[in-house]
Amino acid sequence: EAAFSDELIPSVLPARGERRFRVALLTGCAQDLIFSSVNRDTAEVLVQNGCEVVTPRAQVCCGSLHA
Repeated sequence: EAAFSDELIPSVLPARGERRFRVALLTGCAQDLIFSSVNRDTAEVLVQNGCEVVTPRAQVCCGSLHA
């Protein structure tokens, strides 16, 4: 079952271990619709590498990141 990124990724994900960076994740419009699992996996990789991931909720068109 498909889900949008805001259903898969909390608005703030804490880093695992010591926070080294704070990053924003652009989920995109087409990316979110077609590849939301890639957004989720990207957030998880960032978290595992010491990044606090912030996913703004009021995102709109991204210019099609997947293209």
